[in-house]
Amino acid sequence: MNVLLISVNKEKSLRPVLPCGMAVIASVCEKAGHNVKCVDLCFVNNDKEVIENALERFKADIAGISIRNIDNQCFFEPVFYPPLVKEIVKICRKYLKQNQIFLGGAGFSLAPEEILAYTSAGYGIKGEGEFAVPQFLDALENGKDIKNIPGLVYYNSDGRLVSNQVKEYAELDKCVFPDYKFYDKEYFQHGYSGVLESIQTKRGCGLSCIYCSNCLIEGNKTRERTPEAVVDEMEKIKSHPGCAGIEITDGVFNVPYLHSLGIVKEMKRRNLKLPWYCMLNPGTVTEELVCLMKETGCAGVEFGTDSGSDRILKTLNKNYFVKDIINAHNIVRSYNIKIEHCVFFGAPGETREDICKTIDLMEHLAPDGDAMANVFCTLGFRVFPDIPLYEIAVKQGVLKRDSDYLIPKFYCEPAIINNPDILDYIEDRVCRHKNWYLWWELPYTRLRDKVVYARKSLDKMEMLNKEFWGRV
Repeated sequence: MNVLLISVNKEKSLRPVLPCGMAVIASVCEKAGHNVKCVDLCFVNNDKEVIENALERFKADIAGISIRNIDNQCFFEPVFYPPLVKEIVKICRKYLKQNQIFLGGAGFSLAPEEILAYTSAGYGIKGEGEFAVPQFLDALENGKDIKNIPGLVYYNSDGRLVSNQVKEYAELDKCVFPDYKFYDKEYFQHGYSGVLESIQTKRGCGLSCIYCSNCLIEGNKTRERTPEAVVDEMEKIKSHPGCAGIEITDGVFNVPYLHSLGIVKEMKRRNLKLPWYCMLNPGTVTEELVCLMKETGCAGVEFGTDSGSDRILKTLNKNYFVKDIINAHNIVRSYNIKIEHCVFFGAPGETREDICKTIDLMEHLAPDGDAMANVFCTLGFRVFPDIPLYEIAVKQGVLKRDSDYLIPKFYCEPAIINNPDILDYIEDRVCRHKNWYLWWELPYTRLRDKVVYARKSLDKMEMLNKEFWGRV
């Protein structure tokens, strides 16, 4: 079959991110004997023309659309991506039937039934597409039954939406590497030479932070790749021209601890050294691990710090305390590795005192002007059903149980977001530091005013969505 794959992610606000999911699917489809063409819309201005040209010239038998995110998860300036996907499906329908278009990607897996209905695509695959897509294409090409394909979402002959159970594959070493040829060369040229290639060392997470939606995508059981397989892929990535380094995309690299230690030991054994970056959990950082990270080229880490209050860390169900944050920071800093602390304001039950503790801690660890330590602050949490924070938000009356969670919904402790004085306090203390970030327009626009505007934007988005469903 001629398989056209389209990546719809256009986000470049921080830096362009390689569509590794699409490249993996392209690689497995090619390995299964299909002809594959990829269209990446990241650098495209005329989507319609580019997609129509690809469909016509390639003579596609089927089109797969990769959805990286549903929205940008930013309370201040929310952006909702499914309308773009819907438009792309509409373009594809000029050349293909509904049952010749399928959706996938991490974003799709967060709300598969809702997105399929919203976009009017024929099929969707939630979960690990590199295993399911070849089965799906084989079934379509050879007239086989599709009812047992893992993660497939579709409409049956009665018009009922069917969602097959996702299968979590344990043998991740059998995953196919994303072939470099499927990436747009634009990522490595014209000022984007700093693009990092992505790699996963495992899937799933055994932690249970109350706000995290990664478990909805990968499951809550950790499935590890062997250190040998991970480093094999790293060596292959290092050989790519224009590669500036590697970003380990695991939610946290160092959980389980022994798995991460095994990877850096294998890198050290092979004398593999290149710039690489990861996210660390402050609860499982040791001198041995960080020393090996530095020796193999680790240039920067992001701590999921969350809060400087032990009470709030407990509320968020974190596996560490403030003393662990300080210890982890000091170890990493001693090896001259750049640090970014990510913190939230507005956790359930959070008070001004808790916020003060968080800011005090960050001022100690990342004082103004520190070139090796940054702080990234977030107000509120993006909420999805089936995570613990959802139940808290519903119980408090902040969110409604019957709402459409395809549209961005955010939780922020009412005592924080409804108190202009506390918002002024956050703004004042954050804006004292050039190496801290909360929102790009501070202090030229007041935080209290931006909260009002953001709420209106979300309300308008909700209203437009209701109008859409009213016309269906």
